[in-house]
Amino acid sequence: MLDRALKEAGKRKDEVFTTNVVDWHPPSGYRLTQQDIDEEKPRLKGELDAIQPKLVICLGKIAATTLRTLYPEAPELPWPFTTPDKQIEKAPALLFALHPSAVLRQRNKLPQEERKLYERRYVSTLTRALRWSFENNGLTRQAWTEADVIAVDDLYRQHGKLNATHTEVQALARRLSRTPTAVAAEMNNLHHAHLEPGVYPGKHWRFSELARQVADRDAR
Repeated sequence: MLDRALKEAGKRKDEVFTTNVVDWHPPSGYRLTQQDIDEEKPRLKGELDAIQPKLVICLGKIAATTLRTLYPEAPELPWPFTTPDKQIEKAPALLFALHPSAVLRQRNKLPQEERKLYERRYVSTLTRALRWSFENNGLTRQAWTEADVIAVDDLYRQHGKLNATHTEVQALARRLSRTPTAVAAEMNNLHHAHLEPGVYPGKHWRFSELARQVADRDAR
């Protein structure tokens, strides 16, 4: 369903930032404790601060509760999503949605003739939210070229992982005709690629194949 929403919004997976409350896979049947979540909050907050998203879509109760504590003053958008009447001044905005697995469970409880419409409404709402999150960002989204990813990787190797507020990131964004947020997001992908040299797909992060190649370019 998430892939369908992305496709209908006209976006690729590498154009959105996806993460988890905990950066590890709990064993089957394991219920996350508050300590598990609290230990991961600094890492999660650091990722989001680096990306500086306009919108965070929280899938499920744990994600919603955690993001509320990380951004207590963030505006909460309604579900089903409707475009805000006024500009969001304090990003990120938060949108709380059922986790896709919960959507499937709910759908399967419905009469057969209602299931397709229920799922369709969920995907359509995600699609509207994704489209809105990309509006008014100034620059047209474009695919990453190897030369541009190398430029971001060079900056990463020189300074480490930076966020979109750093002057170095903003200067590179202007040179590449991209947003600082996009440059910071790609730098975060490269950071994780460097943490897992030679590994693709990543065990802990969904970096692109191009990011993998650029991070490993000295080993070619």
